[in-house]
Amino acid sequence: MKRVDRGFLTLSVVCAAAFVFTTLTGCQVDRSPGAGMADPYPAEVNDPRITVLAPDLRPWIGFQDIRVDSNDDKPLAINVPVRNLTERQYLIDYRFLFYDEDGMQISPVMSWHMVALEPKQNVRLQGRALDQNAVDFRLEVRWAR
Repeated sequence: MKRVDRGFLTLSVVCAAAFVFTTLTGCQVDRSPGAGMADPYPAEVNDPRITVLAPDLRPWIGFQDIRVDSNDDKPLAINVPVRNLTERQYLIDYRFLFYDEDGMQISPVMSWHMVALEPKQNVRLQGRALDQNAVDFRLEVRWAR
C-alpha cells in the first residue's frame, strides 16, 4: 500500500470541506451595478454634446469652444475646433446629429465625413442642420473607416 503524504491529505480535506460549506450555504455574489463615478473632467473640457465613439481615440484629440450659429433665417450651424494632441497623423470620421426642442432626433441624419488630423494641428468640424426646427446637436467622432 502506498504511503500518502499527510500535507496533501490535509489540504484535500480542507478543500473538500470548503467546497461543501460554500455549496450548502449558497455563497451569495453581489451582482448589483456599482455606484456611479463623478466625471473627472470639468464641464468646459467634457462637453456632453461631443461623443468620441472609439475609446482609444479619446486621449489623442482635444476639443475647443463650440461655435453655434443660429438665427431665424437659416438652420442651426455648428463649428467645433478639434486638435490633434500627438506627433502622429490621424484620420477620423465625424457627423452631427440634430435635435428639435422636444429632444427628438431630426431626420435625415448627416452622413459621416472624413478629415485628416495632422500632428499638433487644429481642424474645424462643421455641420449644418437641414431643418429649421433644430435647436440642439450632438457631435460623434470615430476612427475613419
